[in-house]
Amino acid sequence: FRRATTFGRCGSSANTCAGIPSLSNSAFSHSASAFSLTDDLDASPAPYYRVRLGAVLGGRHTVFGFYTPVRLSARGTLAKDVVFQGVTFPAGSSVLATYRFDSPRLTYRYALARSDRWEADVGLTAKIRDAAVTVQGERYATKANTGFVPLLSFRAAWRISPRLAAVLDGDALAASQGRAEDVSLSL
Repeated sequence: FRRATTFGRCGSSANTCAGIPSLSNSAFSHSASAFSLTDDLDASPAPYYRVRLGAVLGGRHTVFGFYTPVRLSARGTLAKDVVFQGVTFPAGSSVLATYRFDSPRLTYRYALARSDRWEADVGLTAKIRDAAVTVQGERYATKANTGFVPLLSFRAAWRISPRLAAVLDGDALAASQGRAEDVSLSL
């Protein structure tokens, strides 16, 4: 078995933290006022973690599960009227906005190439996107968005020395509905 845990931080300048493409209201509703949890409100830094557990089967097949729950809260006073989910939050309102983005995934990869210096794997990932934005003050509105997202999965490793390797690892896909990517380059 292989396991990996990553810890990080989402904060006021982390609009791409842990796969969050945007923290704007417009991503959730076409008739809403655009506002940003990080630009229009005060978003406190928030820790997050990523857990991956998997197994290599028969030397060429890798299967693993992956989970990343992200929560971000922002407080502040609105500088302009904001319409979210049909609810108007007037300028001057104190609000608490929360963003939740859970990302469970199941991945299968096949080892295309293995040598002393190179490794290359490709496969597919089944991701469940489970997101919600809630705005509350004197009024309350929430928008949830859950769906299945198929992704291409890949890994390439170059052994620089017996104790050091450069690894490109990720899941990604773009479509007319948007895109999803989670890619890392590490040593």
